[in-house]
Amino acid sequence: MKGVPAENLSHTNSNADALQRPKNVKPLNDMSVEERITAADQRKMVGNVFFKNEKLEEAMEQYKMAISYMGSNFMLSLSGKQRAMAVDVKTPCHLNMAMCLIKLKRYEEVVIHCSTVLTEDETNVKALFRRGKARAELGQTDAARDDFLKARKYAPEEKAIAKELHLLVEQEEAFKQKQKDFYKGIFGPSPEKKEISSEQMIENISEFAAGPKLKRRWQQQEQPLYCRSFTIIDPDIENEDKKTV
Repeated sequence: MKGVPAENLSHTNSNADALQRPKNVKPLNDMSVEERITAADQRKMVGNVFFKNEKLEEAMEQYKMAISYMGSNFMLSLSGKQRAMAVDVKTPCHLNMAMCLIKLKRYEEVVIHCSTVLTEDETNVKALFRRGKARAELGQTDAARDDFLKARKYAPEEKAIAKELHLLVEQEEAFKQKQKDFYKGIFGPSPEKKEISSEQMIENISEFAAGPKLKRRWQQQEQPLYCRSFTIIDPDIENEDKKTV
């Protein structure tokens, strides 16, 4: 899965005649099973040439046509060797569609095509990998991680999978930091605690206490500079504490 390339590109060439529309194509209903699979494979090969030349829209059009030759009802009617032949053509078309769509940043559609492949083969590493990339781009972090972990299970030596898992961790850390900064901007930083001297503490309490007499009474008492604890009893404050809110 080096670089997660499109399927079977090495089997294509860029000759102009490879891009020509297949000739003498029968209507689908008149085709035999083998003819439909062959026609689909031809479309896939043409799509690969377009993909190799970075003509993504043209490539996807060919892949769509190839897939259309092998619709759901057609696939359900197959079994054994014929079904295996059809899957061998259809699966790369979905995977190559997914690759084109990743390049075009159409990630929801990537998920659909890869999920179709995984319905047929849940161990397909390329489908898991590409769906994981799409889900990561969509912000579906948990689902993306699940896909990458499954892909790694079936391809433990694949470095691209390990790289994507590492990127997910970095994205999560960046998101958490962004959240932290956001809430910090709303509520502001926590106020710093300031140490105050015993003299300042006495002054603050005396100013807080109600009535000038209490303040004078406090000031007249000989208090040590360092007070471990102290209590001010004021009738008004005491009564206020007993009120029911």
